[in-house]
Amino acid sequence: MRKKFKKNFNQKQDTKSFEKMAILISILALIISIFAFFTDSQTLRLAFSQDNERKTPVWVGKYNIENEEIVFESTNPEIILQMANIYFPSKFNLPKGYVSPGNHAYPTSILKTELIEYVREGYEVSEDSNQVAYEIIPVIITSNYVAQGNLFNHQAIYHIHYIATIPGDGSEPIIDIDGLTFDSHVDMKFDPSIKVDEHWDFLVDSDEFLAR
Repeated sequence: MRKKFKKNFNQKQDTKSFEKMAILISILALIISIFAFFTDSQTLRLAFSQDNERKTPVWVGKYNIENEEIVFESTNPEIILQMANIYFPSKFNLPKGYVSPGNHAYPTSILKTELIEYVREGYEVSEDSNQVAYEIIPVIITSNYVAQGNLFNHQAIYHIHYIATIPGDGSEPIIDIDGLTFDSHVDMKFDPSIKVDEHWDFLVDSDEFLAR
């Protein structure tokens, strides 16, 4: 009788051990599954992010002194600009700029005329010497472009850099445009005219802004 009881007891112990082992294996499998899920999710997010970056444009604007125009190029050769519009702060009496689909350039004659008046009003002439100021104008560029065989729309904040020379003899200020630099992407849901004014106000209030 004792031997039978002992045998049954050992069988129960073996059964409990097996059940514990099965539970541990199930928990381990669950942990591995969760880890694999998060790893796959991170990989998917990374792949999506990289694909999105490949399709998101950043334009560089080089100034052509001879033609007095800003020429637009993409930092990614796989992104092809079709056309673009340039929105200026309402502080400046400037119409919406147009970047043509042919040479991808923005003529700056109207911009330079407005900047001359802006600088003339903002600086007092120093009779002793010429004054030189390095300044920027924020703009929003809305663009229509092709990437990976598909058509996209995009907008972003850029800065037009220029050097203003104010002669001491009171003659007309001289404007030398340097080019264009990227600042940040802007969601397409925002009105570019409003957003560029908000950024202008932000820069004016900032200690880093060089304009008056």
